[in-house]
Amino acid sequence: MDEQSVMHEFEQWLEQYLNFEKAPQKDALWLDTMRFLCAEFHQPQNAYKSIHIAGSKGKGSVSVLCASVLGEAGFNTGLYTSPHVSDIRERIGRASGFLSEAEYGRALKNFIPAADFLTAKKLEDKKPATWFELMTLFCFVCFRDCAMDWAVFETGLGGRLDSTNVLFPEISVLTLIELEHTEYLGNTLEQIASEKAGIIKPGIPVCCARQSPEVKAVFKNTAQKTGSPAFFLDEVIESLEYLPLSPKKEMYFGMTDKTESTADKIQNGAVQKVRLVFKKPASENQACFSRPLSFGLKLAGDFQAENAALAALVLKTVLPDLDEKVIEAGFEKAFLPARFEIASFRGKNGGGTVVIDGCHTPNSVRGTLKSFYSRFGSGCHLLFACAADKDVETLAHIIRFSDCAFSRITLTVPGGVKASDYEKTRKSFESVFGAAFLCGSPDYEAEIRAALKHAESENKVLLSAGSFYLAAEVKKCLQTFG
Repeated sequence: MDEQSVMHEFEQWLEQYLNFEKAPQKDALWLDTMRFLCAEFHQPQNAYKSIHIAGSKGKGSVSVLCASVLGEAGFNTGLYTSPHVSDIRERIGRASGFLSEAEYGRALKNFIPAADFLTAKKLEDKKPATWFELMTLFCFVCFRDCAMDWAVFETGLGGRLDSTNVLFPEISVLTLIELEHTEYLGNTLEQIASEKAGIIKPGIPVCCARQSPEVKAVFKNTAQKTGSPAFFLDEVIESLEYLPLSPKKEMYFGMTDKTESTADKIQNGAVQKVRLVFKKPASENQACFSRPLSFGLKLAGDFQAENAALAALVLKTVLPDLDEKVIEAGFEKAFLPARFEIASFRGKNGGGTVVIDGCHTPNSVRGTLKSFYSRFGSGCHLLFACAADKDVETLAHIIRFSDCAFSRITLTVPGGVKASDYEKTRKSFESVFGAAFLCGSPDYEAEIRAALKHAESENKVLLSAGSFYLAAEVKKCLQTFG
């Protein structure tokens, strides 16, 4: 049995459990069951040092940047992220790619029988185990069985009650906070920040991205209450330069399979250069850099430069003696699918270029549009779909008044898994663009193919945005398009 079929077996087994990613439910987050399961599996999350990351935007990128540097430093390092785009193995692996067949298989061999036995127990004071809890538990076990030195964990939803919050990490990390999942986390930035701040542990340092004043106040207050040293990016950076390279289409090739190396898939190195200078430490606990950092990033966008700065601060805080050369080398190898992933595709008229991005919040959409315009200019094509719980009215307005000025917009739904509302999306875009300017239908497979075909025939770059689920469907279509 190959490694993909091993994990396919695991994925099929998981489907019997409640999956909030597919069927969200209010008041359905808890930690009692996760604590019970971890205890029964002999606390696998404590078998290695860990970094715990929460936030609304950038947590996946910061996670892979940290894991890539730790791997470059010679540590056996695990990486847990969500959601996956094309393959469930994207959730549990290393920054360099998937684990081996033997590693997945060894952990899975005893996991399913033990989990079946435990979840079958009728515990009056425990709620049923969920899909994400068991996925997280398996990751904990898998990393223990792989003898990881370090592991980097991205939260799934929120922080305080997220399944990963049984960790007692070396450091907690909070990326940019914005209004998201308001039906679960609260209707204000302060409420959402409070939920995210739930990952801060007593006495454990926390590093935070640039935040709005109200969010920063919540984080500072929480850190003071828990006695946790807190470091804020805006207070420790002296300068951050973002230098995008020439937007030649032939230099960008996105990965379609993480088993292939980044170097094989992305030509001519980075898509942007970053120069980062930190201030001299103002306190004994603050990270100290011996010199400025200069590196290339395959993660495109000026917001990725901010993510790299946060990752650098995190790494130097927990590993003060880490060589700056190692940080730079690790950053240059980091890659995540569907984060401004620039892919070429073949077609009957010679092929074309599509930028695949899972951006689905106002700030992430703004960042993606800014990066897209800086590389490809205006008049390109857009393929858009989003889940039913997204603020599509705001997203449509942001797109309408961006510099991109798309010449063709195709609307659809983000695949057949995530709940969506095509009519709401269409009406929201019509209100700002007008009906004559738009095309599309709920038939996402047909609309993806049509969008690729029109982009190729008109020699336009296509941007796919609005959902990681849409990104997965686009990547699937690219494998057979042409």
